[in-house]
Amino acid sequence: MIHKITVVLSPLAVLCVAMILACLLTYGVLIGLGDVWSMKRLISKGTQLFLVLSIFPLTKYLKLSWSDIGFTAKPVFYREALKGFVVGLVVLLPIISLLFFLGIRVFDVEKPWIVFSIIKMLLLSALLPALLISLIEEPIFRGLLLSSQYKYFSKFSAIIISAICYAGLHFLKADIDIAYEDITLFSGFQLIANALDNAVSLKNLSAFFALFMVGIFLGGARLYKGLGLGFCIGCHTAWVFLIKITKNISSLDGNADYFYLVSSYDGVIGMLVSFWLLIVISAFVVIRR
Repeated sequence: MIHKITVVLSPLAVLCVAMILACLLTYGVLIGLGDVWSMKRLISKGTQLFLVLSIFPLTKYLKLSWSDIGFTAKPVFYREALKGFVVGLVVLLPIISLLFFLGIRVFDVEKPWIVFSIIKMLLLSALLPALLISLIEEPIFRGLLLSSQYKYFSKFSAIIISAICYAGLHFLKADIDIAYEDITLFSGFQLIANALDNAVSLKNLSAFFALFMVGIFLGGARLYKGLGLGFCIGCHTAWVFLIKITKNISSLDGNADYFYLVSSYDGVIGMLVSFWLLIVISAFVVIRR
């Protein structure tokens, strides 16, 4: 029992180590280079960097192969990534369409819609960031974390644990910053405390459940359907791609009757996404049985 509790809490321990290292690195960078970047942003990016780097020693320590964490041969990986991208578009497009239909999102007619700006928006502002986010998050959550938990728990439990970690990490963000002249060695830990407080705030509850359902969907694809990380990366990329396009071409109407269906997190995910993914996952379970 104690061993299983340790396994469940191990992701939190890894995260804490990553944040501490990011704080120390950020302090060194700012002292060495000067006021080159926001301390809050540097710590956030540094934490992501150390989490990604942790994949290599932890994979070896846990005796997991690259195939165990979801990496497949290149042809299979690319096919699954394409399949995942298509599935991601099919799953989220109905929700995006419904947001416009209900008046929650309103098309921005004042923007200069010329061919060059559209291409730039699609590639540089939507597709490229979406791909980078997916390439960072999926190997961590549907790769190392999900596979390591599955070594000690059932498929269902491993998916739940990884989904909670995935959803929670999105809200681990500080909403304060520290001026360069006030920075000390311990300033980063002040920002971490603020970020942890935000992570458990009830204001993020609807967005948390939406991202939790995303984690369930992708985790289920990995363990129950036997799909590799390629599928998860493709699906994740499609979702972020659509969300970024939606935010680029429209604005949020706070006075809409159904405004409560989205969260303040990004104006797209929220209760509507949660219920929709619950329906999709339930349909998959029924069909599978």
